[in-house]
Amino acid sequence: MKSTSPPWSSPSATNSLRHFVVFLIFFSHSLRSSSASKPYFGITAIPATMSSTSSSPQAKKPKKSIASNYAGYAMPPLNDQRATSGEFSPEILCQTCSGPTFSQGLDTFVVPMALHAWNRQKVVSSLVNRLEKKKSESSLNGDNIRANSKIRGMILLEGGKQQTRHDTDHEPVFRQESYFHYLFGASLYSDCYGVIALPEGKTTLFVPTWGIDTETVCGRSPEFERVKSELGLDEVLGVGDLKGFVEREMGRMKEEWLEETEKKGMVVEGEDAHGKFEEKKENSHATGTNGENTGTNQHSQGGEPKIYLLKGLNTDSGNFATPAYYKGIEDFSTVRDESELFPCIAECRVIKVRVFN
Repeated sequence: MKSTSPPWSSPSATNSLRHFVVFLIFFSHSLRSSSASKPYFGITAIPATMSSTSSSPQAKKPKKSIASNYAGYAMPPLNDQRATSGEFSPEILCQTCSGPTFSQGLDTFVVPMALHAWNRQKVVSSLVNRLEKKKSESSLNGDNIRANSKIRGMILLEGGKQQTRHDTDHEPVFRQESYFHYLFGASLYSDCYGVIALPEGKTTLFVPTWGIDTETVCGRSPEFERVKSELGLDEVLGVGDLKGFVEREMGRMKEEWLEETEKKGMVVEGEDAHGKFEEKKENSHATGTNGENTGTNQHSQGGEPKIYLLKGLNTDSGNFATPAYYKGIEDFSTVRDESELFPCIAECRVIKVRVFN
């Protein structure tokens, strides 16, 4: 008995069906490309004059106008935020989806960079409050220098490193270190460092740069101003500038601290920004009529500006967060702190806040 095959199994019918499927796929992609108002992937910096409500279904009408001196999206320093009635608060910028945003295109969720600025504000406030509490305890223990000194220092974090597959130069898809992403939102930038000044909260990101030989293969180095506008940061510099930046800032804050203690008549014994400064000769004790001292000098290393690094145990994985390192950080061995930051940032990540009403 002769078997018969269905009509759609013939070579001509198979080819026609294959062509029809290819046409449907092409037509579907064409519709997506023409209807998508956002790029498929990446960070979009929205100009201050553009209405954020027209490009995002999550965006809402601003409750208050955003001042033009902040370019519509650049986060004002924390002390400026405290001086206002909430007009420039991260909450408002998140609710209105103002300024630069990040999404992976099409209908994926749009994340305002102000959310990371809000995270930074929470961490800075948590850390400063924690340090202020310890200052009060120092006052009870007689450490007057620490108790009467303003909180100064910087948070220093190191971002994720771009890995390669075994001994090849193949680079897997980069994933940012979680705590670094929480504070800076730099999803696409590997091998970075981030600094947040205390207590004002000024944020500086340090991105890697490379020469023309690498650019021919890997593309151009990140442009500082473009990265600054994309992420809504205060300043962006090269990784090569990190060592000098930390030295200058720590030296400046050290001088401010010494001037503060001198004005209050306290004696400081310790080390300078590079680990070396001589004891001040002024005494904070009374002198008797015969010229003999009736009191004692108050020597303390408390209260000086510190570099707060991230180190702590992840109880889920059993691994430790690694403190930031660069060649030259050894010069600040006496003012590095690896215990205060982790509990603050871990708690801030756990406790969620409501962004959209």
